[in-house]
Amino acid sequence: MNAVSTLNPLPPCPPGMEHIQRLYDARHGRYAAKLMPGELYVSLNGEVLVTTLGSCISACVFDPVTGHGGMNHFMLPIQAANARPWGDGVAGNSNRYGNWAMTCLIETMLRYGSRPTDLQIKIFGGARMTLGGTENVGLRNIEFVREYLRETGLPVLAEDVAEDYARRVVFDTENGRVWVKRLRHLRNQTISEREVAYSRRVRDLAAAGMRIPDMASGSLPGDLVRFPR
Repeated sequence: MNAVSTLNPLPPCPPGMEHIQRLYDARHGRYAAKLMPGELYVSLNGEVLVTTLGSCISACVFDPVTGHGGMNHFMLPIQAANARPWGDGVAGNSNRYGNWAMTCLIETMLRYGSRPTDLQIKIFGGARMTLGGTENVGLRNIEFVREYLRETGLPVLAEDVAEDYARRVVFDTENGRVWVKRLRHLRNQTISEREVAYSRRVRDLAAAGMRIPDMASGSLPGDLVRFPR
């Protein structure tokens, strides 16, 4: 990806999402938005959405009627209702929790003209990546997102979850297609270490209401799987 193109101006985005990193992708001939943990983005202009997942979950939501698509990236299943801050907007810390990240993503899609019956949802991630512990955060995330979608009456069109490897997810919001690169050689290394460190920072900083810093993710070789419409 390249920096912002002078020949192709940055397309508008929903208010509150201006902080998401977007770079011009010459291969696709469009802009691509790169999501970090605790972020979500809804594209109104056919952008490509990209993220890297370990135990985290991303839901890719596409509406073939409006042509809009969105993705989130949450790390933990549920934020307690009495937590502060709770539900602090599309750019807030709450989006690292599944209950807020899913609600915020779907409500944003509906705000821009989608109907629940038109939404096509695919879920990815939830790998067992924990180092030095027995808690399977990935499984908890999978159980949460499936239950959330079941309770809201939104069917899952496709999924690639669990196992013990990281994934790089590329979501083309122009047509709803998703590609997943399975990063098997990272299963006990980079992504695991990043998520453990990030999880500790979440616990340490949440009580102070501070913005959680980005967890960097990279583009690495692996098995590529396509999830068409």
